[in-house]
Amino acid sequence: MRRIAVTGASSQLGVFLLPRLQAAGFGVDAYGRGAPSSPVEISPQVRWLRPGMDSSLSGADAVVSCGPLSLAAAMVSNSAGLRQVLAFSTTSVLSKANSPNRSESGQMAAIQADEDRLKSVCGNRGAGLLLLRPTLIYGCGLDRNISLLARIGKRTGFIPVAGKASGLRQPVHADDLAARAVGALGANDKIDIESPACGGSTLSYRAMVTEIAACFSGVRAVSLPP
Repeated sequence: MRRIAVTGASSQLGVFLLPRLQAAGFGVDAYGRGAPSSPVEISPQVRWLRPGMDSSLSGADAVVSCGPLSLAAAMVSNSAGLRQVLAFSTTSVLSKANSPNRSESGQMAAIQADEDRLKSVCGNRGAGLLLLRPTLIYGCGLDRNISLLARIGKRTGFIPVAGKASGLRQPVHADDLAARAVGALGANDKIDIESPACGGSTLSYRAMVTEIAACFSGVRAVSLPP
């Protein structure tokens, strides 16, 4: 049975990814900061570990990074025999690279540096790297975008929208990303690809908020001046 190491296993991506990996017949080493201090076998296929406890990834031939790219790079650099690395980054590293907000542009520069290090490490190890940059991830209430807007609407009865709010969004469900990951891990060939990972709809921010509000009885989108 092939074993897959998953970092950020308790993230919204991990919530959907772990069941899909099990259903596909993979063994899973699930790394999460909330894991017990000693490895725990929670099923014949899944073992929970805390990052740093088994940095050599013994037994795993692939890594799926749903957490910090720096952690994935550190693990890959300490491991031999990896065939494939699949890492989730963000499209913001491209769209916000030149942001006038220094904090934001600095954060994107740091993510870009982590991407570059992971590429280098995978190249040195001879592992394929599928680097996916999702747009706006949602799916199980753990995101700070769509789920936050939904909570505001349910609590207050409205979701505020300032100005035209015409900027475009492409929400992507975390389970769709999990399905893409499992499909890639099942491929026979080593994959070296960088790609955005977008949802099926392109919406203005205003239209997205309106659709979120429509999911709940008595909730509406309210326009505010810029």
